[in-house]
Amino acid sequence: MEYIHVKNLKHYQPSYTDGRNLIWIRWDIAALTNRKICKLPAVARWLFLVLVCLETEEDKHVEVDLMWLSLKSGIEKRHISNYIKMLQAADLIVTNCNKSLHSVPTDRQTDSTDRQTDNTCEVLFNFYLKTFNRNSNQYKLSPLRKQKIMARYKEFKNIDLLKQAIINRSKSKFHLGENESGKQYTDLIDHIFRNYEYTEKLIFDPKLSTEAEIAKWRKILYGR
Repeated sequence: MEYIHVKNLKHYQPSYTDGRNLIWIRWDIAALTNRKICKLPAVARWLFLVLVCLETEEDKHVEVDLMWLSLKSGIEKRHISNYIKMLQAADLIVTNCNKSLHSVPTDRQTDSTDRQTDNTCEVLFNFYLKTFNRNSNQYKLSPLRKQKIMARYKEFKNIDLLKQAIINRSKSKFHLGENESGKQYTDLIDHIFRNYEYTEKLIFDPKLSTEAEIAKWRKILYGR
């Protein structure tokens, strides 16, 4: 079972010098001043608020039960997973953070995870630059590119899978410019890590991956 932990949860909780511990949250300031939250669609913001409330009330991280989260939030069950991914990409929550039901990871633990993810992000970006012979002075690791890489890594949880997506895009002559317009379609965001489904399709494209590679990636990603 997976669980969700809201990062920096204390930012949304009141604190009192006299030791009171009231179950309510500060939301108005966070909603207006936090750029990560402001950039989210309204429904994703609402789900985030629900998660903050649930973790605050229960004092433990939130079980990823899509039906239960749908009932709590009023959001259709089929959309919950996508909004959770958005919140992950915005670095507002972490999932699968701890196998213990009652143990929420500390911010120090999540910071360590963030550093590891940052290193993975740089490795993948440099691999992309080398694969397509891009100039790092002209094509930089912008915040948006970093966000896309981190979002895909958190979804696929395997650096070799994402490297395969980059390699497969480099195998497509059409995308390398052998087309009527002569234009290359190799942008990191638009043509490799656009979204989960796009990257997944690229990894398992039978025209670009061998049967042995597909079987290998399928076992890693799906366990079968």
